[in-house]
Amino acid sequence: MGGVTNCLAMLIMIYSTQHCRSPSVALLGYIGVLYSFFADFLVFDESFTTLQIVGAFVILASNISAILYKMFLEDKETQTAESTLNIN
Repeated sequence: MGGVTNCLAMLIMIYSTQHCRSPSVALLGYIGVLYSFFADFLVFDESFTTLQIVGAFVILASNISAILYKMFLEDKETQTAESTLNIN
């Protein structure tokens, strides 16, 4: 079962890197840190230190901010560059 889901995940990752912007897709890989924390807590009944939780949220916050930057600010920069090219 694990091998099948791993193969499916790899195929989806290959498809997404071929059809989307690669840096955006690569950023989504860091969300796995949060999934790992939830799995450790729910499945294996692990306890975490404050530093581990803060580290996970720092990774999550930087990932979300980078994704938002790529979604909103780069699109505006591209539109601005295209509009300047059309004016000239």
